[in-house]
Amino acid sequence: MKFPSFFVALVLLGATLTPFGRGQNAPPMNLLEGPLPACAGTYAIVRLTEISQGSNVDQYMQALAAHKAWYIKHGYKDQIFAAKILERDPKTNEARYSEHLVISYHFIEPESKPPVRDAEWGDYVKEYMRTSTIKESYVACIPTEHTPRSLEHMPMH
Repeated sequence: MKFPSFFVALVLLGATLTPFGRGQNAPPMNLLEGPLPACAGTYAIVRLTEISQGSNVDQYMQALAAHKAWYIKHGYKDQIFAAKILERDPKTNEARYSEHLVISYHFIEPESKPPVRDAEWGDYVKEYMRTSTIKESYVACIPTEHTPRSLEHMPMH
């Protein structure tokens, strides 16, 4: 019976391509805990985030700044930043930066231990939750040649 095997293969393939689009309540940090496959580079969390109604990109960037500050304060060398997304105005066809979507990158310091969540961690997470919603989240292995320079001289996984 090859028919059921075909569907099992489709389900397994689909599972490997499914994003962590579960909102702020369940970030993919648990995926990073425990043994991981070898990565010829560094792991990164990549998120597509929607800015909440009543908020704006500047407020989201303040939450991101608090996120970065927490990692620096706790001795991590992780690189965390956001990129503006280009879109076209459907009426004028003019290219502009989105006011409702942002892509963020969190390059994880190789061999670092998972962070211990404290009150300050909770503060910046609350700010993210107030200003935005994670639409999709992935953990990726970024090749060495594309790893941020600040992480280049560190041992790789």
